[in-house]
Amino acid sequence: MVVSQQRTEALSNDNFQLANLDSLTGLANRRAFFAQLEKELAAARFNGTRLALGVMDLDGFKPVNDLYGHSVGDRLLVQVAERLSGLLKASTAFRLGGDEFAIIAPVIPENDELVFNANAISRSLREPYKMPEGTVHISASMGIAVYPDLASNLEQLFDRADYALYHAKRRERGGAVLFDEVHESQINVEARIENALREANFDTELSVLFQPIVNIDLDRAVGFEALARWESPSLGRVSPGSFIPIAERAGIISSLTQPLLKRALAAASTWDPQLRLAFNLSAHDLNSDAGVLSLISIIDQSKFDPRRLDLEITETAFDMILLR
Repeated sequence: MVVSQQRTEALSNDNFQLANLDSLTGLANRRAFFAQLEKELAAARFNGTRLALGVMDLDGFKPVNDLYGHSVGDRLLVQVAERLSGLLKASTAFRLGGDEFAIIAPVIPENDELVFNANAISRSLREPYKMPEGTVHISASMGIAVYPDLASNLEQLFDRADYALYHAKRRERGGAVLFDEVHESQINVEARIENALREANFDTELSVLFQPIVNIDLDRAVGFEALARWESPSLGRVSPGSFIPIAERAGIISSLTQPLLKRALAAASTWDPQLRLAFNLSAHDLNSDAGVLSLISIIDQSKFDPRRLDLEITETAFDMILLR
């Protein structure tokens, strides 16, 4: 009975390890991460202490996979995990999946030093990785959120660290960004815009303006670029620089693209046959066969010669999808 109980306990421990460890890197996995975060958050709440969460994403990992293959990508992830674990003392690293990692820090300094330390981690992970196939260069962007500073529960802490990561990849690529009051204000504004987008009637609220494309040598316009404009009943006129990235992140950009393309093609069909039309697409518009076929159908059904159409992928979505 004693031996049987010992075997049962050993099997239970093995199953626990399998369920909570990432088999590739040996780090605790996503399941263990959320369990540990909940535990540390409860302790911080009870003791009245601060807790920091860092969410990290590797910059340039996808090109490594594409160039060298997944086996090299896997070995790179192992080296990143080893390097990351060696850098941490009182904190714990987790692999959330893919090339995304997290760090839970129950003992943290003041915010300036916290960001300094996070940037030091990013700098260390930016050092070259020696592989038999060649030397690999990547970087690591990190978003940080602190409890109870602007985050009062687990979901908010994780979401705000992830929001800071998004800004790190857009503006401080290869570095760390701490979620602050400015980000909180941006979240509130963006939430209002996203809600208005989801309730919008794009057939009536969207319009298209055309910006001339001038050939300086010929001293005349050779085409026009279609520019989206949105007049929201609740928000008024919203800048494309605001609503386009939000629509891309919310996954509803195609709902804007298709009616805008129809309008642009309808207007351009009345132009001089020598003029070209430039139209911006999101990379999200090309993510699925159905999305591509819808765009092709819109172009085919228009009276505009597709040989005069220039399609460009917006830089924001290109960054978010291909540089992660």
